[in-house]
This record gives sequence, structure tokens and C-alpha cells, in this order.
Amino acid sequence: MLKVNRKPTIYMFCFFFVIIASVGAAADNMFICDLTSNSIGPKPADTEANGSAIFLLDESKQELTYKLLVEKIEDAYMAHLHIGPADKEGQMAVWLYPLPGHDSAKRIIEGEFNGTLAEGVISPEDLKNGVTFEELIEALRNDNAYVNVHTEKFVMGAIRGQVQSEQYTSHMERLPTAAGPDE
Repeated sequence: MLKVNRKPTIYMFCFFFVIIASVGAAADNMFICDLTSNSIGPKPADTEANGSAIFLLDESKQELTYKLLVEKIEDAYMAHLHIGPADKEGQMAVWLYPLPGHDSAKRIIEGEFNGTLAEGVISPEDLKNGVTFEELIEALRNDNAYVNVHTEKFVMGAIRGQVQSEQYTSHMERLPTAAGPDE
């Protein structure tokens, strides 16, 4: 039986409630993704790493706040948000890690890393490759965007996850209960 590690989900659960408490009405502009090695294709990366990402949109400010959590990632060196479907490589839209201005020689996190890999606010001027803010938001709302985390060993990606539009109630259904994970 496949064991599912729930730690990133629990971390995201805590972060989720802090954000919802602070932004309230933004819950209808929330996007999440679960990152696994199985999502890297056509041949999944041979790693136990996993993670989660959450994005909250403030359309009036044209800002997309995000947090990227990872677990058991080895030698991480970059992460991006791409526009594209789950089964194909898509266009890189924005860097999530390292942040602009970060010393690229020091961007590799050597060894195993567990925790927040990146967090910040994406605005129109952060977008790359001619992607507009409107195109990115449309892709997020249509489940046509994904996060990819790269490592030294898996340069094409160690973990990846399709970003999904989420409503507060549907996210609550996915969270583990106090009784623990399903057997």
C-alpha cells in the first residue's frame, strides 16, 4: 500500500488558516498544488521529496502571494511557476526560488531541506517570457499551471504539481483529520 506523507499538507493547513483569517474574502482566489516526483514525466524522478504550494490572488492590487513548502528535497536550486497542462512541459512564467537579486552561486541548498523553500508576492513585473499577469491568472483559474522544483540531481525537476483552483470548503475536505491518515 502506498504511504502518503502528510507533513506538507499539515504545514499548508496551518498556513492556510493564517492566510484565510487575514484575507477573509480572498478564499475564492486561492490556488493550491501538491508536489510529488510522480508528476515529473515521462519518467518520474527517483526521490522521496514532496511538497505543497499555495497561491492567493488579490486582483485589485494585481498581486499573487505564495508560499512553497518542501520536504526531503536534496540539493534544491530553483523553482518556477509554469503555464501548461499536467502532461506536458510548459512555458516558465515566474521564478519562485531563488528570488530576484539572489546570489546565484549560493542558490543551491546543500543536503536535505525541509520547510519553506520560497514565499513572496508575484506582481506583473516579475513575470518572464512575455507572460502577462492576466494570462497567468487565467491559467491558474483553468488548472493550466504547475510548480516545478529542480535539484542538482534532477535538473528537469525533482517534484512537480499542477495548481488547482480551490474553494475553502473543497480544501477542507482534503485535509487530514485528527484521527490521522486513512489506512
